[in-house]
Amino acid sequence: RGQGAFKLTYDSSDEEDDDFFDSEQQIRRARRALEQDIDEKLQFWIDCIQSSAPGSAILPIASHDDFLSEEEATLRCQIMKERLRKHEEKKVKGMNQRLKEYDSTLGV
Repeated sequence: RGQGAFKLTYDSSDEEDDDFFDSEQQIRRARRALEQDIDEKLQFWIDCIQSSAPGSAILPIASHDDFLSEEEATLRCQIMKERLRKHEEKKVKGMNQRLKEYDSTLGV
């Protein structure tokens, strides 16, 4: 029938796979946008507070959770916690590196 090695029929499962891929891609984009928002806005304020009052305890409060499902609010808080922890770990690593450099400069 002239089909040779190629299948000339339509398979709807391909479209379902595309929809799944598109939704997964949208989820990744939304997560990256949220992470960027946390890094640029929330972290900015935390850094400002820490520079004015070093060592102060800061408790971020998530508001507007009435606009989100419980699952979405929990996920966003979890992402916020991860981003803040990652930023703090990066700062500590930088401070430790500077201490090592100072020690080696002083011959300690």
